[in-house]
Amino acid sequence: MEKQIIIFCPDCRGKFDVDKSDIVEDDMLECPLCGAELVVLQEDPIKLRLVDPEEDDFF
Repeated sequence: MEKQIIIFCPDCRGKFDVDKSDIVEDDMLECPLCGAELVVLQEDPIKLRLVDPEEDDFF
């Protein structure tokens, strides 16, 4: 059984559940509430950053 954690979206401030195994540094997540793309900056503690859609060279 996967451990669920609560993520707070930095864009809409909504909260949603994610499997802990889905949190991988430099990976992308999508907020199911507003559709914002988030990048995982750090796994423990979890740090997320909102991806700017106009930013071409993100990595």
